Amino acid sequence: MARRGRRRTRSAQRGLTLVLVLWLLAALTLIAASVAANSRQGVRAASDNRTMASSEALCDGAIVRALAVMVAEGGDPGVGHEFEFRLADVPVGVSIVPANAYINVNTADEPLLVRLFQHGAGLDPSRALQLARRVMDWRDSDDEALPDGAEAPDYVAAGVSFRPRNGRFETIDDLMQVLGLDFLVFDRIRSLVVAGGRDAQVNALAASPRVLTVLADGDDRVARAIVETRRERGRSTDLSALPRAYVGDSPTRVMRVDARIVLPDQRTIVRTQWIVLGGAGGQLPWLQLSREPARFGSGA
Repeated sequence: MARRGRRRTRSAQRGLTLVLVLWLLAALTLIAASVAANSRQGVRAASDNRTMASSEALCDGAIVRALAVMVAEGGDPGVGHEFEFRLADVPVGVSIVPANAYINVNTADEPLLVRLFQHGAGLDPSRALQLARRVMDWRDSDDEALPDGAEAPDYVAAGVSFRPRNGRFETIDDLMQVLGLDFLVFDRIRSLVVAGGRDAQVNALAASPRVLTVLADGDDRVARAIVETRRERGRSTDLSALPRAYVGDSPTRVMRVDARIVLPDQRTIVRTQWIVLGGAGGQLPWLQLSREPARFGSGA
């Protein structure tokens, strides 16, 4: 009996040892997998950083070249211009668009802001209306919230650190301080909006197809028709399908310049600069106002 007991004990100990060994092997496998994943992420991040730096330099060179061509050819600053260059054997696309070809978040009224969030960010109508009113509350001078809007007490109740400015948006990045407007929504509309200037209307002769779709209340057929016809007709393009209240072409010398590089993996790198034509009192062909860091995105 004693021998059987000792044999059972040894068998149980061997079984426990096997379980511990298997558990240890499983733990080591998980650790190895985690280390390998972190290593791959590190390599990818380092590769992305190198790609971003080199692409940024190529984009800057293409922007200078595009501006030089536009100025030399006397290009109309009231319409959009597209260029395609090949630098260091890399294709770089450049678009030059007047600043009033975007929706101004400081002057857009409620219906236009609703269209922006509904058709530009893909939100449902009630959510689009809520964000439109919160944008208006953020920029207006009073402390009384609109229905579904938000003023300082609402920000306090939400536990966020920022408050409405009750003044103008200084940059489009300020939109992310609007209660409920997260980065996902911002990223969808960032290429459709501008904060500078006081234009309440949009220059449809230069606006992107996505901006035109917003103006047309989501009808992309109207946007496509305008884009197709304005290449040939220019300033005589028929814009009657767009709401008259939102369309204008007041002159501006401030331009947004986007350079884009499509990588072999089909990701796109976008570099944006804001410039003013005839800078330094006309002594320079253009003057750079600001330059945004290159980013991954559509840039559309």
